[in-house]
Amino acid sequence: MSIFKRAEITARKFLKMNNLTTPIDLEKAAQILGVKIAYVSFEGQGALVYNDNFNSDKKLIIVSANQTREQLRFNIAHELAHILLKHCNTILQTHPEEDKPNYEKEANICASELLIPRNKVKQAFYKYSGDIKKLKNHFQVSEQAMVTKMEILNLPYENTFYN
Repeated sequence: MSIFKRAEITARKFLKMNNLTTPIDLEKAAQILGVKIAYVSFEGQGALVYNDNFNSDKKLIIVSANQTREQLRFNIAHELAHILLKHCNTILQTHPEEDKPNYEKEANICASELLIPRNKVKQAFYKYSGDIKKLKNHFQVSEQAMVTKMEILNLPYENTFYN
């Protein structure tokens, strides 16, 4: 099984085991994983995770409060994904898109599945007739994240800047 498929499956199992529905409550997901989230003001957008391998009680996500709600949600989900995928012994840092290591790509896929689960997209697709703006609001994600998921699932969409 590819690491990317493993990322999707890990997210689905976590959602199912903890009875989490969309839009996912990231604070509750963090609580389940024993992670504290600190919203701080720092330059730029993004987040980072601190995961003490020797003390499982010490898990912290530090996230920039200076970003849109949708970007904030993706960044938190991405850092939670690192914990779910047990990326503990890796120095997590920002990389240019074309130079991202596999563990970052894997965390992105897991985060996407946490926020926009494949089975829920198909249900919402019919409810909103593929309208990206309605879908992104339903899942509380960015338009770009929603379009990407629709393209991965090969579902048609409309009402977006990305057409």
